Amino acid sequence: MASTCQAIVNEVGLVWARAVKHEFAERCADGTIGSEQVDTWLNQDAIWARGLTRLVGSMLCTAPDEDLDILLDTLAAMHDEMCFYETKAFERGLSREVVPLGACETYLAFMEKLRSAPYPVQLGSLWAVRAVYNQAWQAPRPMGLPLRRVRPALGFAGVQRSGQRGRTPRRRRAWPSYRQRPPCRS
Repeated sequence: MASTCQAIVNEVGLVWARAVKHEFAERCADGTIGSEQVDTWLNQDAIWARGLTRLVGSMLCTAPDEDLDILLDTLAAMHDEMCFYETKAFERGLSREVVPLGACETYLAFMEKLRSAPYPVQLGSLWAVRAVYNQAWQAPRPMGLPLRRVRPALGFAGVQRSGQRGRTPRRRRAWPSYRQRPPCRS
């Protein structure tokens, strides 16, 4: 699978490079991002995460048995992501009544189309979307303020991996303000 994934990245070359080197992530890394931009990102990423969660949920219906654990791990991670957004929105006093903008709206339409695509296309697209997202946040430098305060650990939240078939049981992430906000539904 690794060689297939690398072949995909190599094939799309410049498109992949542009996707993983985004101005927003660069400004987060160098500390020049503003709080209003972070708030917009939190709201838009929360909408995006809900859309991706729905896509993965629909994939469970046609996935082969050997892929169920991968999809369930993804759903568990998406649950942690959505709890993160809910917590941060509460802490920052953000409205949950927001509409998708630009890129988020495009991603939602793309994910909606994927729901009727053949399962292998869905799985490959899910891998690509998550790989680009994760790689964009894994810049080889520390994140600057204010994002460092907003998101202590960027990346795939809540899933620890090692050993046994590449997976270990999930560990819940405890946010410092957990008791100060309405609990995220489990």
